[in-house]
Amino acid sequence: MHNTSRDRSWFAVRSIAVIAVTSAALLAAGSCERPADDRPDRGPSRDWPSDRPGAKLVVAREADDKPVRAPWGGLQVAERGNGERAVVMLHGYGSRGDDFVDFATGIVEEVPALYVIPSGPLTSSTGEGRAWFEPALSSQRGEEDRREAAHDVGASRARLEGVVETLFGRGVGRDAGVVAGFSQGGTVASDLAICGENPIHAVAVFSGAHLPRCNARRRIEGMRWFVSHGDRDHIIPAADADRVVAELERQGAVVEYVRFDGGHEIPPEVLRRFVDWLASTFAELK
Repeated sequence: MHNTSRDRSWFAVRSIAVIAVTSAALLAAGSCERPADDRPDRGPSRDWPSDRPGAKLVVAREADDKPVRAPWGGLQVAERGNGERAVVMLHGYGSRGDDFVDFATGIVEEVPALYVIPSGPLTSSTGEGRAWFEPALSSQRGEEDRREAAHDVGASRARLEGVVETLFGRGVGRDAGVVAGFSQGGTVASDLAICGENPIHAVAVFSGAHLPRCNARRRIEGMRWFVSHGDRDHIIPAADADRVVAELERQGAVVEYVRFDGGHEIPPEVLRRFVDWLASTFAELK
């Protein structure tokens, strides 16, 4: 049984009131089980951003013939900022879906861009939040669960392709997109960047575990990555992140790797490093 109470401790932004991006539990077609004591990935408890001054909530309706190519892939999307560069931020499992609205609000002047925060298409099995896919829960149904999770990841990727294509239609450059995700959101972030149809310039992954399996070398070579991981992460061992970084570098990625003293979380010092990395990533495009 999972503890479904909201855990705000990981979202340690009291001293940097606004910056929260992502950490990843990257799905390999293989091991995808969630430990029995793993609580859902959550941000702070907040209302969906339609009640916030300046927040724009877009509810896209799916087209009958091409549902995943509807505006924003048929997902609920909150926006901040504007411009020809974009950052797509993906929440973790069980989130309310708006975890990164405050992040975008706080960073948009320091790193100008169009910040897009989609909400996952599924309701989590806990019934208390959104999800991009349902992870395998037990070894007894492991293979079947993994197939279902892989199917859902593919479906989420297709919807996010719709988000990327909507950004292109809004004037974002085809080489000017960054995708980032916290925990489960990082799974689909890396999947979109490596296995997707559209170009992604850079990826931010926090507390990552595995890279998706696809013909990825041509996409990874030269791509910028930001990876962070806590030494005391009880959900995804730090050694897994070490292996991910080694594989990314082997395939030619440019990786900034931040190991910190903490758990499955995004502490302020990591957030500061991420903001600096994002600014330098966009500076490359000038």
